[in-house]
Amino acid sequence: GIVILNRRFIQNDGILEEYIFTKIANHWFGGFVYVDDTEGDWSKGLSLFLYRKYYKKGEISFKDVLFDYSNYVNPENEISLKEYKGNDTHKIIGYGKGAMVFNMLENILGRDQFLEGLRILTTQYAYKNASWTDLRSTFEKVSNKNLDSFFDSWINKRGIPSIEIQNARYAILNGLPSITFDLNQKEQEFIFNIDLSIITKSNKISKTLEIRKGSQRFVIPIDDEPLELVFDEGYNVMRRLNNDERPIVLAGFLGDSKKLV
Repeated sequence: GIVILNRRFIQNDGILEEYIFTKIANHWFGGFVYVDDTEGDWSKGLSLFLYRKYYKKGEISFKDVLFDYSNYVNPENEISLKEYKGNDTHKIIGYGKGAMVFNMLENILGRDQFLEGLRILTTQYAYKNASWTDLRSTFEKVSNKNLDSFFDSWINKRGIPSIEIQNARYAILNGLPSITFDLNQKEQEFIFNIDLSIITKSNKISKTLEIRKGSQRFVIPIDDEPLELVFDEGYNVMRRLNNDERPIVLAGFLGDSKKLV
């Protein structure tokens, strides 16, 4: 076959490299393990995830995915991953949101179990159709975890969570200096793990919070007065960006369904 690349691809090494690698990965997941797209095309998101997380070893974050989703996806054009059939119209969802789902799944399972799940997938479904349900069953067998709620929230639902931190305070609880706060999802309930960095006067404490409900309260003992709480510093959760995380860019205007000039 012949591939024709325009000047924008040739002049930008990063775009060209990502394009070529994702196409190669798609030959494995899509061309070796076929996609049963009656439940949506999972292969595009997996290819992008493998490029950024394993080929580039995490050098490229998924921050731009959150920017693009915030700027170009709205209730009028939003679909679920189950509805994504591999077309370019919803590329931000199929590639971007899909890649983030695999990123969050790896954060829940751990690197070893995630890679073992992919190995079993390529063994059991070589030259066969595999759906999101088949992927879920494979990762469940490897991890011995029930992933039904995770896949239901991220594959079947439209939209992404909007996270809000409330009632944060520093106090002595049960005789221990602690911070306490509520983490709320303002629109829908999704399942994910989120990283938290607690900056104190003397050090930095790293925690991983398991989010399994729409509203959860956390109490975390610490050994020094906290100065700052930083949630999802590495942009590993598919979520709506807060206003202070979103720069004013032209894409935000172009993607707005209700433009005002």
